Amino acid sequence: MDKQQKIKNKANAFLIVLIILLAGAAFYYVYTNYFKKEAAIVNTAVKSYELYASTDKQKQITLYLGDPDKESFKQYKTTIFDTKPQVNQIKQALLLLLKDAPAGYVSLIPPGVALREVYLDANSFCYVDFSQELSTNSKGGTTGEYLTAYSVVNTICSNFNDVKGVKILINGKETASISGHFSLREMLKPEY
Repeated sequence: MDKQQKIKNKANAFLIVLIILLAGAAFYYVYTNYFKKEAAIVNTAVKSYELYASTDKQKQITLYLGDPDKESFKQYKTTIFDTKPQVNQIKQALLLLLKDAPAGYVSLIPPGVALREVYLDANSFCYVDFSQELSTNSKGGTTGEYLTAYSVVNTICSNFNDVKGVKILINGKETASISGHFSLREMLKPEY
């Protein structure tokens, strides 16, 4: 093989590696931006509903966040608008629960989770539908999943006394668990 052929082979090898790297970068860009954009669209859709009017009175509620010093709940007092229907108040509370936790508290909901919808049935059971990130971004473990689930359940049931139980859905479907450790099969009742 002459010198010119060796240079040509090296150039071809370099070109193939470059194409593979560019294809990988393009795939990564599309993949990450698609899922971030989808979560943002869902989150924006929930927020875009008229959850309250600026003339509505405000009422104090308690969010069940995490304690940074131990694996337990730490109550945080905040306010929402006292609007009708009650499901809009529940949505307001859950959207606050999804925000970054204030100093001295820890969010128990995994990052990137969007609230898709909240339903109240005729028997006063609440169905809360979260995006797939509740499962995919979960840190896992029985205690972690328990705290995530009951952060939602306790926040709803402590502030809206007529709610008898909460069912957590992921992408509109019932699921056995968040990520394999704590059962979500039954309707969850508060555990303070």
